[in-house]
Amino acid sequence: MADARRNEETFMFDRAAETMARDELEALQLHRLKQTIARAYAQVPPFRRKLDAAGARPEALKTLADIARFPFTVKADLRDNYPFGLFAVPREKVLRLHASSGTTGKPTVVGYTRADLDLWSDVMARSLACMGGKPGDIFHNAYGYGLFTGGLGFHYGAERLGLTTVPVSGGATDASGPNLGATPCATSSRRNSPSRRWTFMGSPRSSGRASPANAIRRSTACTFGRIISSAR
Repeated sequence: MADARRNEETFMFDRAAETMARDELEALQLHRLKQTIARAYAQVPPFRRKLDAAGARPEALKTLADIARFPFTVKADLRDNYPFGLFAVPREKVLRLHASSGTTGKPTVVGYTRADLDLWSDVMARSLACMGGKPGDIFHNAYGYGLFTGGLGFHYGAERLGLTTVPVSGGATDASGPNLGATPCATSSRRNSPSRRWTFMGSPRSSGRASPANAIRRSTACTFGRIISSAR
C-alpha cells in the first residue's frame, strides 16, 4: 500500500504510459515495431535490401523475441546513404535536419517530420520529469544549439513540460545563469575532471572570479532541484 501511495504522489508527464501494465506495454511495443519495420521495408530501399539479404521479411516478425532475426542499422549505413538515403518520407516533408560533427568520418544526418518533433518533445518532457523537473521550474539549458540534437531536444522538451527555459547553450554558463534567476550548475565543463574545469576557467584569480576549489565544490553539490539544468 505504501508503494502504491508513493506512486500516486510521484509527478509523471504521461502517467498512463509510464504505469502501463507489462502485457499492455509489450503488446504496444510489438504493434509499433511491426509498423516501423513494414514502413521502412516499403519506403527505404537500402533497408529493404538489407532485410532481404538477411532473409528477414516484415511478416516474419511475430513476437518481440523475433527482433533478433533482423539486422542492425549501423553508422556505416547512415554514411553509405548520406545525406537522405535512409529517409522514409520525401525530403520535402522533413521539417528539420540534424547531423553529427563528422569528426570521425562523413557526418550522419537525421531528419524529423512534424510528428517526429512532437514525439521528441514528449519524450524529452517525460525524461526531464523523471529527473525531477516539474512545471514552473527554471530550466538552465547548457547543451549546445545547432546541428547537434541536444540543445533543441532539451529546449522543446522543457517547454512541453512547462518549465521556464533559459537557452544559455554552451560557453556562457557563469555569465548568464545568475542574471536570469537560474543556478548555473551541472554544465558540461563541471561534469568533467577538476583539471579540465581549471582549464575552462582560465585564470580565475587574475580575473576576479571564484577560485577553482569553490567552483569544483559548487559543481559537485548542485544537481536537480526546483531550479534544474541540463548538460552532457
